[in-house]
Amino acid sequence: MNDEHKQYIVNNELMDREHRVLIDILVRLNDGKDVTFIIFDLLKYSNEHFAHEEELMTSSDYPMNESHTKQHRWFVARILRVIKSKTYNAADVRSFLYMWLLNHINVCDRDLAEHIKSRSENERTS
Repeated sequence: MNDEHKQYIVNNELMDREHRVLIDILVRLNDGKDVTFIIFDLLKYSNEHFAHEEELMTSSDYPMNESHTKQHRWFVARILRVIKSKTYNAADVRSFLYMWLLNHINVCDRDLAEHIKSRSENERTS
């Protein structure tokens, strides 16, 4: 695992694996080639990843489910706006999406992972 991925570890196997894929997609924007294809790839994978997280939130009775899901919807809407604009700078798009993702993972997803872990531990001791 490289340094770029380490800051995205929330200690939930599924979420960590999927976060690595999202970061890898964003890193591909660095070369400036096939930017539109990469952004569509990011949109597709983001939707899959968010669906998995939302399943985790529902199955664990996560109390912040609604606000967390709203952030997912906002991110997808932002990607769609980028696609519709057709005039974007790959470096700017990568920088913005990377910073949003970093914040989201380190705040919201970390909280979700801790909630899931806590519920799991509580169920084992019950």
